Amino acid sequence: MKKWVLISLLAVFFLAIFMRLFPLTQSAIWGSDTGEYYHITSQLASDGYVSTDYEGWGFGYPYFPGMFYLSGGFHLLTGMDVLWSLIVVIPFVASFSVLLVFILAKILFKSDGAAIIAGAFSAVAMPHVFATSHPMPGSLGDVLLIFTILLLLASFKNKKFVLLLIPTAFALTITHHLSSYFLFIMVLGGLFVEEILKKEDKQGTRFAWAFLVFILTVMILYWMLLAQPFAERVVGDAFGIPYEAVLLGGYVALFLAYFIIKIRKRFNWRFEPKFPDPQKQIGKYLLLLSVLFVVLVLVAFTTLLGTSIQLDPAILLMFSPFLILTAFGSMGPGYSRFFKNGMVLYGWIIALLLSSFIGLMASSRVLLPYRHTQYLIVPLALLIGIGLVMMYNMVDSKKRTKKLLAIGLVTVLLALCALSAYPPKEFMGGFQEGTSEADMKAVTWAKSSLNEDATVASDHRMSSIIFGFGGLNATWDEAYLTLHAADYDGCRSELENLSTPSGEKPIEYILLDDDIKEGAALLQWENAEPMSSEAQKKFEKWPFVKLYESNGVEVYGIVKQG
Repeated sequence: MKKWVLISLLAVFFLAIFMRLFPLTQSAIWGSDTGEYYHITSQLASDGYVSTDYEGWGFGYPYFPGMFYLSGGFHLLTGMDVLWSLIVVIPFVASFSVLLVFILAKILFKSDGAAIIAGAFSAVAMPHVFATSHPMPGSLGDVLLIFTILLLLASFKNKKFVLLLIPTAFALTITHHLSSYFLFIMVLGGLFVEEILKKEDKQGTRFAWAFLVFILTVMILYWMLLAQPFAERVVGDAFGIPYEAVLLGGYVALFLAYFIIKIRKRFNWRFEPKFPDPQKQIGKYLLLLSVLFVVLVLVAFTTLLGTSIQLDPAILLMFSPFLILTAFGSMGPGYSRFFKNGMVLYGWIIALLLSSFIGLMASSRVLLPYRHTQYLIVPLALLIGIGLVMMYNMVDSKKRTKKLLAIGLVTVLLALCALSAYPPKEFMGGFQEGTSEADMKAVTWAKSSLNEDATVASDHRMSSIIFGFGGLNATWDEAYLTLHAADYDGCRSELENLSTPSGEKPIEYILLDDDIKEGAALLQWENAEPMSSEAQKKFEKWPFVKLYESNGVEVYGIVKQG
């Protein structure tokens, strides 16, 4: 490896680590579900197993214990605190996805420059950074997905890589359901596009089909035999049909794709790519940039697709550098088609966009469009890398000033993307992902001062913290009236009996902080709605009594009547 490449790669990798750990410099805990992940990891560390008898909000988490094995195992091997083995180790491991993107670009395009740019983009792009900064299964699933694809491509040439491919695919299956699903559709989409455009069979084609059957079978068997409650409640409810039909639909998609390809092979038509005209490449860039800005404008002034979340129009300015850089991905397809396996990127993007569209049409709360953006970053990064490098190489070598300006522009855009990786909560529907030291102190007080069987009402984020770190029952998404009703009578029925993940419970305490008052996060597809002044003031009246107050965090009890 050339010295400049090694230095650049190390810089990109350390940038990726810094970006994903940065939230911990601003908050004590990062991530709205981190309390639940901490609870499961702690149980694994103390009891040696993950129990599916779970009273948290994410009832499906114990059925996919891969991340907990990693964080809990790291705690047991090193003695590192359970919390740090979760909130530091998982984002750190997620940062390795940047190195994998670099290697993917090298395999596909044989270009150091394209690989560095692709890695740098994935290191700072908001959809990828924000998602993988959370200590959640999807962060580890992201790394395993990219690693699996990398091993699959390597296995085409050397079957010894299968020894790593199979256990990695198993690890992905038990770690994150969505990443497993995205792996299947991305590989299927990539294989379909490559096969449909080529008359001859490519090396590794049969192996790729066999791998698709293997990974689909592993997923279905795992979901149906070991994670059946999850499949019933999440997979089935996602489309309103029996979960078995959804899972077996994968085989239908696989058969249809194979059947269409077999028919196509009967025709002598051959795809003959033409080397792109630089002028037309600029036109493609401007067209995609325009489309991206139109989409962002629609999102800024309406709602986020598949949700009722309203974003602040200021995102138009904040995300402009990201869109300007992303639009360079329009130049990549014209060049990637000349590289072996370069067409798979078309398939990855098409598969993800199609899945997003299906989720939107089915009003699925699982396949929300925004959940696909994290995975779209990888093929986009690869296309941006090869597109920029090829355009750069076309500039006359004597025009050094232009080349330096191009390098400077890309560097500035990457820096601006990094600055927009963590938008203020006001820009993102009011959702707060960080938990303060003051919140943690209040939960510590509650753990030692309140009845251990008590149910504490709060929003989703603080419910996770109350449950995971305080060991108390919480309300998560359900206590809307308790938080937003203008008076006691408006929420009395909810206080007396509320359906919570731990069962039907009366609410005995309420925990509020400034972030909840500014926007109580309940359902993840609705805005974090601010509490009205009346809703806040009702807690100052009977039968509520303030038990704790410190640094903007308040805990109220309810005087029992009769």
